[in-house]
Amino acid sequence: MIRPLATITILFCCCCSVLFAQRKISGTVYDKATRQPLAGASILLFTKETSILKAQTLSDEKGHFELLNPPVGNYKFIISFLGYEANIDEITFYQKKGVFIFNNVQLARNSIKLSSIDIKVSKPLFAIRKDTIEFDVSQIKTVENASLKNLMQKIPGLTIGGDGTYYFQGKPIRDLYIDGRAAFRQTANGSADPRKIAEIFLANMVEKIQVADKKSLDGISDPGSSEKVLNIIIKKEMKKGINGTVTAGLGTNRRVTGSGNVNMLRDNKQIYLMGNANNINTNTSFAASDESQNLIGRLPGINKNINGSTSIGMDISKKTKMNFNFSREQSRAVTDDATERENILQDSSFRYNNRTRKTAESITTSGAFFLDAQPDIQNKISIGVFSSLMDRDDHSFNNYRTSGKNNDLINSGATLNTEKSTTRKLAITSQYTHAFLKQGRSLVATVNYEVTNQDGTQVNHTLNNNFQKRADTINQQIQPVEKKQLLSASLSFTEPINKYLTLNAAYKMQNAVGENNQRTYDFDYSAKAYRRFNDSLTYHFKNTMLTQSWKISLQYNQGKIQSMLGLALNTNNSDSRNYTTSKYFRQPVQYFSPNFLLLYRINHYKSLQLNYSNETTPPTITQLMPVNSVSNPLYIELGNPDLKPSVTNRASLEYSSLDIKGLNFTARLDAALSDNAVAMAIQSDKSGKQVSIPVNVDGLYSFTHTITMGTRLKKSGITLNYQFLAGTHNDISYVNSTKNTSTIYDLGQYLAASIMYKNLLEIGAVSLIKYTGTRYSLQQNIYRDFLQYTFSLNINSYLPWNINVGVSNNYYSNTGAQQHFLLTNGWISKTMLPKKNLSAKLYLYDIFKENKNITTSFAETYIETSTSNMLSQYLMFSLTYYFGKKAASK
Repeated sequence: MIRPLATITILFCCCCSVLFAQRKISGTVYDKATRQPLAGASILLFTKETSILKAQTLSDEKGHFELLNPPVGNYKFIISFLGYEANIDEITFYQKKGVFIFNNVQLARNSIKLSSIDIKVSKPLFAIRKDTIEFDVSQIKTVENASLKNLMQKIPGLTIGGDGTYYFQGKPIRDLYIDGRAAFRQTANGSADPRKIAEIFLANMVEKIQVADKKSLDGISDPGSSEKVLNIIIKKEMKKGINGTVTAGLGTNRRVTGSGNVNMLRDNKQIYLMGNANNINTNTSFAASDESQNLIGRLPGINKNINGSTSIGMDISKKTKMNFNFSREQSRAVTDDATERENILQDSSFRYNNRTRKTAESITTSGAFFLDAQPDIQNKISIGVFSSLMDRDDHSFNNYRTSGKNNDLINSGATLNTEKSTTRKLAITSQYTHAFLKQGRSLVATVNYEVTNQDGTQVNHTLNNNFQKRADTINQQIQPVEKKQLLSASLSFTEPINKYLTLNAAYKMQNAVGENNQRTYDFDYSAKAYRRFNDSLTYHFKNTMLTQSWKISLQYNQGKIQSMLGLALNTNNSDSRNYTTSKYFRQPVQYFSPNFLLLYRINHYKSLQLNYSNETTPPTITQLMPVNSVSNPLYIELGNPDLKPSVTNRASLEYSSLDIKGLNFTARLDAALSDNAVAMAIQSDKSGKQVSIPVNVDGLYSFTHTITMGTRLKKSGITLNYQFLAGTHNDISYVNSTKNTSTIYDLGQYLAASIMYKNLLEIGAVSLIKYTGTRYSLQQNIYRDFLQYTFSLNINSYLPWNINVGVSNNYYSNTGAQQHFLLTNGWISKTMLPKKNLSAKLYLYDIFKENKNITTSFAETYIETSTSNMLSQYLMFSLTYYFGKKAASK
């Protein structure tokens, strides 16, 4: 495995070396009258004979531009800016090397029309404006009433992960904005889940889609940011009146669905109302005319969901903005699981097989209010309040059997668990930003407070029969009361030293207090009540963890080169006290944390980035408290109040490029090395019982290489997105005091294609292949691996009389479970009314009755394969009404 990774690394470095062009066109463009540089001027290079666009860029804020490595040939070189006369030159590259410098190009106002020049200009799919990539979606065809999600899947470079998360060039997108406002804002610096928002908006509402690096609370975009944000620009005509959808459906096997959303969009306000109720295993709308192109979002079991939410964002005045959100969700899920687990021991193993039926019900109510005020150009204040209440009621019944390596019975039994809990959460956030008169000097202060209280009752009833024919009965009631408080504050000061250098000094503090007061009672059969006090599972535990960081960093920004060098002194003081046993643990830790970033912009479209960071992660309160879980008597989980924070060193090298024809490419190498990482120490006896406790270990590593490519072929309308992943990492655990190192190898390929042919036929295809292999040091002679295949093919045909006929095929194979299945859905719909506002749809789910849910996973000490029941075949008729549709503005 190491040899392929080394080969890939060499190829990656070779690819990067050819990026330094041997042919170059550079220069500076100015306004002829004012002598001021023109930022954003179009720099175009056309072939002289055929007038085909070969290269394109924009001038930066200093009017500078650069085109690297154009092909050998004769060209027309054009510099244009709206409202100015274009500058046209003819140049020729005769050989592999050549440099043309156009210094002090001066454009005069009262421009000539470029249409008078005999050239063929194709409008680019995207434009780059500073750190933002802007896609002109008018060039991407979508069908009538297609969802925003359908449109986003046609953006080159934008992919969907296995959990439904959106990615751009391999970086996750966790926030989505509408005209610059966070939709359904949940935090001080983020929106609701983009997956939810992308399915309630229609594609025909969108004018442009922007992708940018996520900014921190101080409004500064980190050049090494690993997250992206999406901003959706709404068409002007959609900012009049209201729009939305209403859907109702009735199907066989008592399947029903109903959903609706109402949107009011203005420049100074956004109001959203949405609701959904169904029992077809989804928490989103059934209204969209398109079908998901993969198996994402398939919930196991049989689920019922009722949810409603509203979001209001508006300008109270020119200096004050407000955002209010409220949501309520009620769900009920019934799942039947079958699990086969192989527990790894030294030179042997034993199997744990179980069948579980679980019913989980929950009701969650949440609300948020945010106020942003900017009294003047120098000061900005933000205040936010978030509150939630969640009630849960879970019931599970589990039949299990444990056997040895020769399939000899070790024990068997049944477990009944019930748990009712209530969780209350309140969070208050505040931020103050001051921009001094000196440009670039700023001060940012934040104070946040969060409190979470949870209480409830658990009942664990187990009858276990071991191989000695003895019965081991457990019947307990647990009453846990948990309280968590978190107070955090930060202060950051930025001072420009000169034109290129900026100094930043920051202080951060976080004080976390977690308290768990658990009382346990055994069942008294004579009194027929839980009255016998169990002191071994009763405790009162409290942890206080104070984390502080003093950081200073120096940033250099010279346009092409951006770099950052920082050093932080971090302290972590953990005090854990068990009042029941009178034990006290204290863990004071001090450490230095360096970080480094180097970003080189090869040109307007290409960049090379090197990043190093040192991160520290304190243990969670769950890992620290004495007892974590006793719901399964064969797998008891304890805590360890003596845990230390884990320290991880991370390094990455990334090359990224965007081509004027729509091709984007990213290659990335990641490496990580962790000390004091949290691992599990497991004691296993002959009866199959395991007791695990978290411990600190050194030497965890991971190496990953990813390649992401996306392109859109304008002539054919095909969008292609591809991703390759190769990596290895290790996990360390202790089994009966013997160290076990598991080495995991991963290989994966993802390919998605989408095509729209003349508004008559739409085809979407997804292929996902993933290989996983594991070797355990306890069993050096055994190597375990499996393959997972996922293939999806969606075909939508649009016939005369506004009739749509479609089919969705999803094939899944898991060699670890030795199972495969094909999920096929089909539908026929007709759109009616002059504006195509009404759609009638007949939908058949799981035509061949093969729907399943299969997962295989490798853990530190076991290999597990699980299958779950899934929603079975049903036929549904639905009506959807789209209101507020507008004709496109001229």
